[in-house]
Amino acid sequence: MTTETLSYINSVLTDELEIPYAFMEWQDDPPKAYFVGEYSEGDTPEEDGCQEITFIIDGFTRGSWFSLEKYKQKIEQNIERTAILASGAGVAVFYGNASPVPTGDAELKRIQINLTIKEYKNGR
Repeated sequence: MTTETLSYINSVLTDELEIPYAFMEWQDDPPKAYFVGEYSEGDTPEEDGCQEITFIIDGFTRGSWFSLEKYKQKIEQNIERTAILASGAGVAVFYGNASPVPTGDAELKRIQINLTIKEYKNGR
């Protein structure tokens, strides 16, 4: 996954969708609900320069499940898009699925949201 795609995902989640999001770890005092992203790359890019990536967004709260579900719905309804990035590379983002995840802490709630990202390398 390129840093350009990571920046694009960050911009979509934080600026456009106003999701409290950080990549890999939340560094400040956490808000009531917040989300942290990570990714897993598939095999090497295909002949056409496409690489498929699973992007995982974990949401956490000590509040209600409903707050996480509201953010999940916002992501589900608004995340699917395609874009040509500044380098000329293409990116397509798709919602996959979500599921609550037990934490072992009665107060801490967690939801995992899975996205599929396809990166198309610029042929230059």
